[in-house]
Amino acid sequence: MSDPGGSDQASFAEVGVPAVQLFTGANTDYHTPGDTPDKIDGDGLVKVAAVAREIVAYLAGRDRPLTASAAPAPGETPAAGTRRASLGTVPDYAYAGPGVRITGASAGSPAEAAGLREGDIIVALGDKTVESLADFSNALKTLAPGAKVTVVFRRDGAVKRADAVLAAR
Repeated sequence: MSDPGGSDQASFAEVGVPAVQLFTGANTDYHTPGDTPDKIDGDGLVKVAAVAREIVAYLAGRDRPLTASAAPAPGETPAAGTRRASLGTVPDYAYAGPGVRITGASAGSPAEAAGLREGDIIVALGDKTVESLADFSNALKTLAPGAKVTVVFRRDGAVKRADAVLAAR
């Protein structure tokens, strides 16, 4: 999966240094001052540590170094530019699609103002179809803060639409 735009490992990957992000998942305060210690997922950290251990053991046993590739993953088209606009959704990283299921909307965000809520599955952003988190991120890269966009989403099996004015990221 490509980086949804701006995670800690992105600057390494952009200059060809192999990088990975391991985390237990997002919450509505993720990467904000409200992301306090009480939101730490202890059980998730144990799982992440186990995965990290396997990765380190694998890398330590390799007979040659890793290499980075600027080529997109099969079926993925890299988007031009960087992501500057935000809808303010918290994606459910465990959801495989189609679409992007959200676990919530950040307080005061365009998504909250548009009425999006936990469990909604975004299937289009403006004129762009959203099949995956990469599609969602790429669609946001084409938009600017202040742009009015129609969000098409599924809720309880029904297709709904809401207009949102994107915020600066």
